[in-house]
Amino acid sequence: MAVGQDIDQPEEIMGLKKVRYFSSLKGVKNQYPELKVKESPFFIVFNDKEAVLRTSKLNEALEFIKANY
Repeated sequence: MAVGQDIDQPEEIMGLKKVRYFSSLKGVKNQYPELKVKESPFFIVFNDKEAVLRTSKLNEALEFIKANY
């Protein structure tokens, strides 16, 4: 999930099955209040069961995905 900053070319990231993008913090708070996102940009990587990474840094999210998926 990306909030405030889209991932430009998700098809280039192996293992990334779906990217959910919210242009605003308000949008993600309305739809997923349980995620408690408090800043933008913000990225959350999920496995099949739960969030496995929460970060405000796009590069950190991309590196985590490349290393683990």
